Amino acid sequence: MGDVKNFLYAWCGKRKMTPAYEIRAVGNKNRQKFMCEVRVEGYNYTGMGNSTNKKDAQSNAARDFVNYLVRINELKSEEVPAIGVAPPPPSATDSSDTTTDDGGLPGNLGGPLPPHLTLQAENNSGGGGSGYVPTWDRGANLKDYYSRKEEQEVQATLESEEVDLNAGLHGNWTLENAKARLNQYFQKEKIQGEYKYTQVGPDHNRSFIAEMTIYIKQIGRRIFAREHGSNKKLAAQSCALSLVRQLYHLGVIEPYSGLTKKKEGETVEPYKVNLSQDLEHQLQNIVQELNLEIVPLPEDPSVPVALNLGKLAQFEPSQRQNPVGVVPWSPPQSNWNPWTSSNIDEGPLAYATPEQISMDLKNELMYQLEQDRDLQAVLQERELLPVKKFESEILEAISQNPVVIIRGATGCGKTTQVPQFILDDCIQNDRAAECNIVVTQVSDKPVDEACSILPRPHASIMFCTVGVLLRKLEAGIRGISHVIVDEIHERDINTDFLLVVLRDVVQAYPEVRIVLMSATIDTSMFCEYFFNCPIIEVYGRTFPVQVFLNPRDKIQNMFPCFLQANCNLICGDEYGAETRISMAQLNEKETPFELIEALLLYIETLNVPGAVLVFLPGWNLIYTMQKHLEMNPHFGSHRYQILPLHSQIPREEQRKVFDPVPSGVTKIILSTNIPCIDSHVSFRINRPFLFRQKVKLFTAHNNMTNYATVWASKTNLEQRKGRAGRVRPGFCFHLCSRARFERLETHMTPEMFRTPLHEIALSIKLLRLGGIGQFLAKAIEPPPLDAVIEAEHTLRELDALDANDELTPLGRILAKLPIEPRFGKMMIMGCIFYVGDAICTISAATCFPEPFISEGKRLGYIHRNFAGNRFSDHVAWDDARMGGEEAEIRFCEHKRLNMATLRMTWEAKVQLKEILINSGFPEECLLTQVFTNTGPDNNLDVVISLLAFGVYPNVCYHKEKRKILTTEGRNALIHKSSVNCPFSSQDMKYPSPFFVFGEKIRTRAISAKGMTLVTPLQLLLFASKKVMSDGQLVVVDDWIRLQISHEAAACITALRAAMEALVVEVTKQPGIISQLDPVNERMLNTIRQISRPSAAGINLMIGTTRWVPHNFL
Repeated sequence: MGDVKNFLYAWCGKRKMTPAYEIRAVGNKNRQKFMCEVRVEGYNYTGMGNSTNKKDAQSNAARDFVNYLVRINELKSEEVPAIGVAPPPPSATDSSDTTTDDGGLPGNLGGPLPPHLTLQAENNSGGGGSGYVPTWDRGANLKDYYSRKEEQEVQATLESEEVDLNAGLHGNWTLENAKARLNQYFQKEKIQGEYKYTQVGPDHNRSFIAEMTIYIKQIGRRIFAREHGSNKKLAAQSCALSLVRQLYHLGVIEPYSGLTKKKEGETVEPYKVNLSQDLEHQLQNIVQELNLEIVPLPEDPSVPVALNLGKLAQFEPSQRQNPVGVVPWSPPQSNWNPWTSSNIDEGPLAYATPEQISMDLKNELMYQLEQDRDLQAVLQERELLPVKKFESEILEAISQNPVVIIRGATGCGKTTQVPQFILDDCIQNDRAAECNIVVTQVSDKPVDEACSILPRPHASIMFCTVGVLLRKLEAGIRGISHVIVDEIHERDINTDFLLVVLRDVVQAYPEVRIVLMSATIDTSMFCEYFFNCPIIEVYGRTFPVQVFLNPRDKIQNMFPCFLQANCNLICGDEYGAETRISMAQLNEKETPFELIEALLLYIETLNVPGAVLVFLPGWNLIYTMQKHLEMNPHFGSHRYQILPLHSQIPREEQRKVFDPVPSGVTKIILSTNIPCIDSHVSFRINRPFLFRQKVKLFTAHNNMTNYATVWASKTNLEQRKGRAGRVRPGFCFHLCSRARFERLETHMTPEMFRTPLHEIALSIKLLRLGGIGQFLAKAIEPPPLDAVIEAEHTLRELDALDANDELTPLGRILAKLPIEPRFGKMMIMGCIFYVGDAICTISAATCFPEPFISEGKRLGYIHRNFAGNRFSDHVAWDDARMGGEEAEIRFCEHKRLNMATLRMTWEAKVQLKEILINSGFPEECLLTQVFTNTGPDNNLDVVISLLAFGVYPNVCYHKEKRKILTTEGRNALIHKSSVNCPFSSQDMKYPSPFFVFGEKIRTRAISAKGMTLVTPLQLLLFASKKVMSDGQLVVVDDWIRLQISHEAAACITALRAAMEALVVEVTKQPGIISQLDPVNERMLNTIRQISRPSAAGINLMIGTTRWVPHNFL
C-alpha cells in the first residue's frame, strides 16, 4: 500500500507542493488504532485513513486524497497505483472503479448540476415569501463584522467591571443605557421601531418575548433581536440591548462613554477567614517552589492591587484554518466502512470490486424475497402506504437533483420507505456497492425492518439522531451516498447546524444526494435555502383522523364536576350554552389532570380497541400524571398499562411502548412533545394533546434561565395529529379552545435564538468548518451577532481557542464531550485529582431533573439525608446515584427516588468516561469511589472545589431564611427543591454563608437551583475572576469581601494560575497524569489542603442534625 503514498508525493512535487500528514492514536490502549489525515495546500479536502499501524494509516489517507483528485479530474484513474501487494489482478480495477464511478449516482457527475426547476407557489406558503434571494444573504451582518475583523487583525478583550459580566465585550452597553441609545438612533435615522410582544407561560409564571427587526441603511442589511423578560419592560430592554450591541459591533454606533451605573444591591458584610499558620507556610513554600511571583502589598490602601496572575502557560497557536471549510465527502469505496469510519484492510471486502459486492448483495436479496415470508408480509404492508404511489417520482427527482424536499402528512410512510426505495433501487440495478444511507430519525420500527442490512459496510441504512450524525462528521461523510434529514421543521439547534453543513457539502460535492423531509407545512424557506430545490408533495394518510378542538363539550355532561377552574376564554356562538359556561370556568394556566382523566374515561366509552397517547410538556408532568392515574382505582387496575415515554428514558424503557398487551388491556402512553420517539407505535388510535410544551429560554447578559411552558405551534400540531392514524382510523383531541388555536404561532422559535452557542461553536472548529461567525452567518436564520461574540469569548477564556481562534488540545477534548464546555474542563481537572468518576456523575446530572420525588414540595428528611453534613444538592444527587442496580426498584421506592432519572444519569456518566478514556486519560483516574458525606473526606472536599469552578459565576451569599444575594447584586431565594431550603418556620444558620449553584431560575421569584456550600478559600481558588486587595480586605468579583491576609490571598490566587498551567500540559498528553513531577504533586496536595472546610476555620458539623427528627433514628 506504500506505492500510493509515494505517488502522491511525486504528484505534489511536480507542482511544488508537499502533502502534510497528521497522525494520532485513537481508541483505548487495548484496541488502539492510528488515524491519519493528509492535506495539500490549495485543496479544500482532507484525506483520511486509519489502520493498526502508522504506515498503513498514511497509505489509506493518501489513497483517499488521490481518489478525490480523480473525482475532480486532476488525475486519471488509470494513473493511480493498484491497491495492495497480495490481491488478485482485479484489484486494480477495484481502485479505478471505486474512484471513477462517484457512487454510481446518475446525473452530471464530476461537475456542477444545472439549475433546479422553479417550484410553483404553494397554497399555504404565507410566511416564507418575504423576498428571499438564492444567495441567502440573511447572515450578511455577521459576514461584514468578521471580514472587517480579519482586516484589522486586532482584538481587545475588556475586563468587565459591570454587573452585566459581558458588557465589556459589547462597548459597555448595558440594560440601563441601551434602550435610550436605540431611541436616539431611531430619531436620527427616522426609523419607526416597534417591539412585537408575545406572552409565554401560564399566568402564575408569565413572561414576555420582545422582538424587532430594523434595516440599517449604512450597511444595507437588516438585524434582528428576540429576547425575553419577566415583564414587557424588561423584555423590551433586553431586545434593545441586543440590537445596540449588534450595531456597535457592526461599527454603526460608538461604545458607551458615560459613567456606567452599577446596580446597588445589599452590602455583604466582610467575612473573616481563619487561616492556620501552618497552612500559610505551606502556601508560601509551594509558591516559591513553583517560582510564582506574588503581588506585593499596595503602597496606597486607597488604590487596591489585583492579585490575579496572568496565564503561566499557553497553547502554541496552531495554523490558521481557511475562513471557509467543508466536511469532506467521498462516494462509497470498496475498502471503507462508513459506519465505523475505518478502512477495511483485511478479509474479502478489502480486495473485492464494486461489481462483485453488488452482485453478492443482489443475489442475497433475491433469495430473501423468495424464501423469507416475514419479508414478503412487510412488502405487502408497504404497498398500502400512501408514499408508495410516489416511488418513481421520488427516485427520479433524487437521481437528477442533489437536494430534494419531500413533504408529506405524518403517517404517509416517508420516513421508513424513502430510504428503502433508494436502497432497493440500487441493489436491483447492480449498484449496491454505491449506496449507503444515513437517516436522522430515531425509531425502532425502521431498524427492525432493516436489521439484516445495518451492519454491512455497503448497501446499508443507518437511523440515528442528528447529534449522533454530527459526532460522526469529524471523520467526514465518506462512503455515504444519501443523507436523509427528517423533521426539518422542528428547528432544533443541531438540525439547523446540520443544514448549514449539508448546504456547503452539496456546493462542494454535487454528486452527494440530500433528502429533506417535513410534515405538510410551508417549506418555501427550506426550498430557497437549498437553491430552489424541487419539492415532492406526498398526498394521503394511511387512515383518517378525526380532530376535536374542544373535547369538553363531549364530556361535560358525563363529568361536570371536573370543570371548576376559572378562565377567560372566548367561546363562539357555534357552541351550546352549557359548553360556553364550562369553557368560561376552565383555567388555561393549569394542567388539567382531572380533565385528561375524564377524557380517558370518555374514550373508553367509544368501545374502540387501541392505545392512547397523551402528550404532556416535560418529564415532571409525565411522572406526576402517571402517579395520578396509577392512584386512581379505575386506571390503576389490571385493565390499563400506563407507560412514560421520554427521550431521556433508557432505551429499554422506551421499547416497552412497542410491546403488545394482553387482550382487554388498554395501553396509555404519556409522552413529551418530541418527534423522534413517537413515530411508530403501530397500535395507537386515540391521542389527547395538551397544547403546551416546555422550552428553555436563556438570557446571557444576566445569566438567567427561564423554563417557560409555551403554547405549541400550528406546525407542531399538524405533524402530531397524524400519529393517530398510522394503522387504523383514529381520534385526536386538542385540549384547547378554537380561539386559542387561532392565536397559535405558525412555527416555534428556532433553538439557536434561545440557547448559548459555545457548544455549537466548538463543533464548528472541531469539524474544520472555518470561522465560527462566518459559519453561523450561513444558517437558515443566523443568530444575533452579540450571541456569537459571547460564545467566542467564553471559549477563549476557557483556553479552548488559541490566539488564532483555532482549537487547542483542550478545546479538541471539550468539543468531543456532549456537555457544557466549562463542565468539560471541570471533568479534566477531576481526572488530575483522581476524582474523575464523581465529577462525571455531577456533570451528567446537570442534564437531567433532580432524582428526588417531591411533588413540587420542599424535600423531606429522607432526601436531605443524602447530603449528609455537606449542605449540597450535588453531593446528595451523587450519593443517591451510588445505589447501583441492586434491588433498585425497592431502594428507589423506599427512598422516593426517580429510578428512570438515576438510570439516565448513569448511562450519561459512562459515556462521558468513555470519551475521556479514548482521549488518553488513564482509567485509574476515573475509578468509582465511595465518599463519606457525614464526616471528613478530602476527596469530597476537592470535588466541591472543582464544582465551584464548573458552575462559576453562579455564586451566592446567604442572608436569612431562604433569602440569598447573587453575583448580580439582586435578591434571590433558595429553590424549594434544594436540600438547603429551610422549612417555612426555620431560619437556618449555615457553617458558611457562601454557596455555588447550578442555575438561576425565574418563576414567581428568582431562585437558585442546585446549591452547594463552599468555603471562601474555595471561591478564591476556583470561583473568582477578579481579586483585589487593599492590604486589609480582599474583594472578590467586586462584591464578596474577605478579611484574610494579603499574602495568603495572593498565594491562593497564584495556585489557580499554576493549576491552569497544569491543565494545559495534561491536555497535550493526558497520560502524564499518572507520572506527575514532585512539584506538581505537592501543588495538588496543597490545593487538597485548601479545599478542607477546616482550612477556612469552618466546622460542617454545625446544624447537621436539622434533617433528622427524633422519631427518624
